[in-house]
Amino acid sequence: MPAVAFAAYPKGSNMNLEYYKTKHVPWVFGLWQPYAKAYRLLTTAGGDCPYEVIIEIDLDHPGDLEKANAQLSPEQAKAMEDDLANYSQKPPVFWVSEVAQKDRSGSA
Repeated sequence: MPAVAFAAYPKGSNMNLEYYKTKHVPWVFGLWQPYAKAYRLLTTAGGDCPYEVIIEIDLDHPGDLEKANAQLSPEQAKAMEDDLANYSQKPPVFWVSEVAQKDRSGSA
């Protein structure tokens, strides 16, 4: 069953969005191959959302994020963790959701 992994950065993270979208995300997306299929980077547009930036990562199966992380070397995993200081003052909240239904066009 398809799944989507989310990383949501809380309000007050003071995101360096330019660094995140041009450096961190493409680098991590490459490291997570072949498991990460596509991603969408979202910024909240006000309201009561507790997050300022959310990334959605498409996966073929709910366990694929664990597999993607398991294939990293210890050095790569540490570098990913250490890179947080370059784009956010707060760590993200992570979760994975199964896709229960797609719309008629086939898009998630």
